[in-house]
Amino acid sequence: MQGFLNEMTKQLLPLFVILVIIVAVLLAVNSFRKSQKSSRKTTGIYELKPFLTASELSFYQKLKKIETETRGKMIVAPQVNLATIIKKISNDRFQNELFRNIDFAIFTHDYQKLLLLIELNDSSHNQKSRYVRDYKVRDICAETGVELMTFYTDKPNETSYMISRVIDKIKEKNETL
Repeated sequence: MQGFLNEMTKQLLPLFVILVIIVAVLLAVNSFRKSQKSSRKTTGIYELKPFLTASELSFYQKLKKIETETRGKMIVAPQVNLATIIKKISNDRFQNELFRNIDFAIFTHDYQKLLLLIELNDSSHNQKSRYVRDYKVRDICAETGVELMTFYTDKPNETSYMISRVIDKIKEKNETL
């Protein structure tokens, strides 16, 4: 009987080792999957949002036509942060004043010259906090000599009107374009 048990142990031991390895691998894979899922869980604080609102996207698609209208001499860039185009040179105010996004910027085709900034105002700009923000943006632009043009979402903003208005404003300051 002892010989029989020894023989069975010799034959079953490799199968038992393989079974233990398989169980260990499955446990490791399951643990890895759980950690991946938990790292993807949101905290309830943040979520992705569209890069442009529906109004901004519609306006952008119309405004982009300025690139072909000017034979590629101008480029439209959406959501431009003031801190990327304006440098603070004094210490009398905080740098965070420049951490504001402008809806659109028009540059020369090589991005070497800023031609115009465009704000697209919806009803949220009637709120006091937005009014203060808009005033600061206008003030910063005026101080740096950057032209700022405003369009309103409650107006038709037909493509030809928009492009004509933008090009006319740019030509006022840039005769060479």
